[in-house]
Amino acid sequence: MLHKICTDIVQIKAQDFKKNQQTGTCIRLSQTQATHENTYLEKLLSVGTKARVMLIKNLDISDGLVNGVFGTVIQIKFSEKRIAHTIYVHFDDKRIGTKLRHKFPCSDPELKYATPIHQDEDKLAYTGGIRRQFPLRLAWACTIHKVQGLTLDRAVVSFKKIFAAGQAYVALSRVKSVDNLVIQDFKPTAIYAKPDIEDNLKVMTSFISPSLNPVPNSNLSLSLHNIQGLPNHIKDLKSNLKMLDTDIICLTETWLEDNKPLNFVEMPGWIFKHKTRSQSYIDTANTCSLKNRNHGGIGVFYKNTIACNILDVQYDDLEAIVFNVQPHDYNVLLLYRPPSYNISHFKMRLGTALSLFDTLSGPKIVLGDFNDNALTSNSILDFMGQRLYNQIVTTPTTDGETLIDHIYIKDFGPTTVSATVIPTYYSYHNSIFMTFI
Repeated sequence: MLHKICTDIVQIKAQDFKKNQQTGTCIRLSQTQATHENTYLEKLLSVGTKARVMLIKNLDISDGLVNGVFGTVIQIKFSEKRIAHTIYVHFDDKRIGTKLRHKFPCSDPELKYATPIHQDEDKLAYTGGIRRQFPLRLAWACTIHKVQGLTLDRAVVSFKKIFAAGQAYVALSRVKSVDNLVIQDFKPTAIYAKPDIEDNLKVMTSFISPSLNPVPNSNLSLSLHNIQGLPNHIKDLKSNLKMLDTDIICLTETWLEDNKPLNFVEMPGWIFKHKTRSQSYIDTANTCSLKNRNHGGIGVFYKNTIACNILDVQYDDLEAIVFNVQPHDYNVLLLYRPPSYNISHFKMRLGTALSLFDTLSGPKIVLGDFNDNALTSNSILDFMGQRLYNQIVTTPTTDGETLIDHIYIKDFGPTTVSATVIPTYYSYHNSIFMTFI
């Protein structure tokens, strides 16, 4: 392919150096010494403009310059002595190498999205020397092992040399669309899993089930979830049949902004009310930085068959929504405390809010993400307990095995209130389901 497509092919020899034991300086060797087994850098790199290449080292993970990404050579720059010093590569994903391009700006319009790749160094195993060479390899084709973790627009996959369980799956799942996938040498027997994987799948509990089993005699159901961005996860919410089975969905970290259209959150049969972060704080020394910070925010979805009344109550310096549910006369205070919000100041503001909230008649629920791990800290637990609120969530609510999503209840009398933690696949936080009997 190199000789078919490229003209002016350049052969770039690696430069091997060996340390002088007496002086400690590195001396360049007249001939390359290392074999391919003890360095990833090629002894001889044949390359040219339009050549397909692969990066073979993690240069900068944050910049997308990782081992295995593909691109096309756009230009090769030489020194006055005709020694290649920079290879410009247009990676398949234009975002790759953005930081490096800004570091080495180029006025040539042809190189607008081309990333400069310079020679790299690698210690030579067993010899104590150093090799200097471009960390690139020709890549019109590559092994399945090499493309693990990559996402490709197009691919041709050959089943001819598949020899292990899961290889076919790795290869076929690299492509975004089946329309851009070509399979050669197809054989059904190449697609198989290890027997122990199949055995374990049979005994695994189903993660996504159709819905929660209805609780007998339950007069209301409510769910709480830190969704970590409603714009990012509205489709996930609309597909979460467990959550849609509840009557009211309380969300924290909605990440909504002021004066932005909300048509994307519309769900037939549901009403949505929310409060953004900037609407929640006043310009005080303690919270002015929070007011202007992104993310945060809270929201409530409730079915249009539910008599849910959002109360016009403003609690300064709290991300909070208060609502009442009839005919049960349940009062609910939904909260979100950012991790950076000083907990002493938060409790002071919450204490003021509870003084007003407790004047409402009927049972009371205070719930939300408090960012205080109830498994190791009693700060919020004691604060709420002093006001006769009982915490009913007892198991971890995050992937980090912390219990930071709390539900406190008060004045429920003989009514039994239960809370069940259910995992979610799209957020660091699990969801919590409440029932009242």
